[in-house]
Amino acid sequence: MIPIFIVNLERNIERRQAIEMQLQKLNLNYHILPATDGKKLTDAEFQKIYNQELSLQQIQFPLSKNEVGCADSHLRIYEKIVAENIPYALILEDDVILNKEILTVLDQKFLQSKSFDWLQIDYAPVGWPFFRDWLLASKHFIRHKPVRLFYVLAKLPIIAILSLYERLREIINTRTRIVTFYRPLYLTSAYIITNNGAKKLLKVGRPIRFAADMLPNKANTQTNFKMRAISPPLAKQDKNFISEISASIKR
Repeated sequence: MIPIFIVNLERNIERRQAIEMQLQKLNLNYHILPATDGKKLTDAEFQKIYNQELSLQQIQFPLSKNEVGCADSHLRIYEKIVAENIPYALILEDDVILNKEILTVLDQKFLQSKSFDWLQIDYAPVGWPFFRDWLLASKHFIRHKPVRLFYVLAKLPIIAILSLYERLREIINTRTRIVTFYRPLYLTSAYIITNNGAKKLLKVGRPIRFAADMLPNKANTQTNFKMRAISPPLAKQDKNFISEISASIKR
């Protein structure tokens, strides 16, 4: 089995207990990484790891301390993966619920069946839910920048076709498979990363100018970073826990 790292704020004891209980039931060993607490970052510490000028240039808005803390937590795991020459690692945030089929994908032989840098385990439901969320996000951006209407109208048929294709693929799949998505994938609650993938993300991720869930998609467009996903997804976020990081929008 590959190494498992859990991102957890030390003050979030209930979350830590919930994810530990799941992994213990699956007889899986794990390492808990004390996450960088954005609320406790001093201004000097914040400015040391976060480049606001680059962030504004590349994504047009600043990140909050919580977003920077989350990004730093994941980047510190990538640094550990590279330093210890770990071939594959499963990274989990503490608010995730795992499907027991996750055991299928933790074997290196399975992982070696497809080439990837990043393997998404948790993502938003495909088909109509994704299409609906995309429309809502588009409405939000159009309200703030009306000229985006033309971009949305041009992209609408592509998103509709992709939504239908992804849903049909999930219905047809009779077993857990590694698949390719032809659109950005967000969420950093559960994913597998390779050693080479960690190196690529560190090149793009330091100094911090992207939120954790934005980084792999930015790396995908800026480098040859290869993202794939497990179909169907084998994890989901626990709705009983409220994220301490400001809600992500599919930017």
